[in-house]
Amino acid sequence: MPHEQELTRLVDEQSALRRVATLVAAGIGEKELVDALTSEIGSLFGAQRANTMCWDGETIEVIGEWSSDGKGVAAGRVFVYGGDTIVTRIVGSRAPARIDSASDFRTDFARERWRELGIEASIGAPIIVDRAVWGVVTASRTTKDDPFPRGAETSLGDFAALVAQAIANAEARREAASLAEEQAALRRVATLVAAGRPQADVVEAVTREATLLFEAETVSLMRWEGVQDEVSVVGGWSAGDEPPIPPGSLYHPMPGSPTLRVLETGYPTRTDEISSELGSRFAISAPVIVNASLWGALTALRPGSPFTGRQRGAPAELRRSHCAVRGERPRPG
Repeated sequence: MPHEQELTRLVDEQSALRRVATLVAAGIGEKELVDALTSEIGSLFGAQRANTMCWDGETIEVIGEWSSDGKGVAAGRVFVYGGDTIVTRIVGSRAPARIDSASDFRTDFARERWRELGIEASIGAPIIVDRAVWGVVTASRTTKDDPFPRGAETSLGDFAALVAQAIANAEARREAASLAEEQAALRRVATLVAAGRPQADVVEAVTREATLLFEAETVSLMRWEGVQDEVSVVGGWSAGDEPPIPPGSLYHPMPGSPTLRVLETGYPTRTDEISSELGSRFAISAPVIVNASLWGALTALRPGSPFTGRQRGAPAELRRSHCAVRGERPRPG
């Protein structure tokens, strides 16, 4: 009888894995996939709660929820990361973990979290993307003295691996789409350069394309004219309610800001930029190189949140625009 039960469990587990793997291969939306996966986990492991969560280093956000009684934690809820909760143990070890009862905890923080959620036993596994812990999947029971079977947490790891694959696939699709947008923007600017359009037209096109591509508030082309901590604006474009800094205006970023750092070093950079004209903004800036010499800086600014994803680091679109702003044909690379 035990052998037959184990065989049935394995068949059910493989069937659930195949269903989730089929969804991953089909490339369905992340929300639909997470919802389906969380439901499969809850049902397969005989849980009353199941969650898929994202970890950002400081907090845990529930992005997928399933419960047998409709009393689970709602998707979108954010928890403070800490104590020796099962999530903390999984993130720290990068391996599946289990908690059979509240007595397994060493901290009041973890015991209080469990009391708040009404959990009596839990298993979990890490979602690892690009060799880093991206999040955690868990299954929990709410009845006393009802721990999960031994090894269940390891089996849960197989489902976590499918989530990781789906996330990696989605990131790859976004990366490909972003690259296509970047190349299309470069082609549009190169067409203007090849047609011999005036520099002002090319500068407007470059700054407009960069503003849209990097989801910036404004992008400006700037030059240093010899006055410390002061640059002149050659041209720009704004996607917000505020107009761009007018051509010919002076701009005064604080020392160490991306614009000044680029004009001093010739290397692209990103960090906060504070100026008397615009206040505090997040910025990415790249050098404009003409005839092997540093000519100016192209700076993208936005309020509220840092540049992310392909907007991070050395922005390719900004770097590759350095020929276009002087009406020269851009070279590959």
